Amino acid sequence: MYLIRHSAAPLHGRVALHYHDHYEAFFSLSGNLIYAVEGQQYRLDAGTLLLIAPYQLHQPQPKTDGCAERIALRFAAELPRQLADKGCKLDAWLDPRAPGYTNLLRLDKHQQRLFLSVLRALLQENTQDNLGKELAEQTLLTQFFLLAGRAALLGAQAAPLEDPSAVLVHQAVDYMEQNYASPLTLELLSAQLHMDRFHLSREFSRLVGCPPHRYLLQKRLQHVEQLLRAGVSPQQAAFRCGFSDYTNFYRQFRAAYGVSPRAWQTTYRADGCIK
Repeated sequence: MYLIRHSAAPLHGRVALHYHDHYEAFFSLSGNLIYAVEGQQYRLDAGTLLLIAPYQLHQPQPKTDGCAERIALRFAAELPRQLADKGCKLDAWLDPRAPGYTNLLRLDKHQQRLFLSVLRALLQENTQDNLGKELAEQTLLTQFFLLAGRAALLGAQAAPLEDPSAVLVHQAVDYMEQNYASPLTLELLSAQLHMDRFHLSREFSRLVGCPPHRYLLQKRLQHVEQLLRAGVSPQQAAFRCGFSDYTNFYRQFRAAYGVSPRAWQTTYRADGCIK
């Protein structure tokens, strides 16, 4: 239900644009890293908490040196609900559709100390097999969700970095999310946004970390994945997500996942997850 790790390894040039089917939270112990999430850029200074929701495309920006010490926590979407009390929704702050949602929380010194204490204790529990290990982990995870929810309620949300092209790129991201199943080219996208296609491609690549066509491919593949999880056939999933040529879809899916769509679906339905 969760994984946690402490790392100081540079991310520069090592992580391509990708997504997960779970939540991922980065608590920064040192700064100097910019992260792109769904067309928005966030600066991870020391004492910030970056939250990435399931299926949000993200990538550390290649033009930063990436020397940011961090504690990364991955958790299943249902975990906060399982830990919640009837009178307290631990996942209220996790919904990207909620008004005022942002991927980044900028914590004050007191909040930073509390988060660091909880995450270090969780790291220790994760590496040992002490009495009451599962109960201790549940308690610490509950504390983490409470701390983050309270920080959000107290106004710790941090805005993305300002950039002259941020609005344009975000509009392009939104348009692709809404129209990924339709035939879509750079020419059509730039015409829809009333923007020169070369300028759009250049600014999109700069802020997102990949050109529009690559982003669209990732969006289509992630929606195919969700349909495969639901039991839709690979052929139908491909067609419903904008792939008109099944051979091309098969090649792209295999390149991304390492197996065929049918093999991926069989493995998921047998195990409930992909290893």
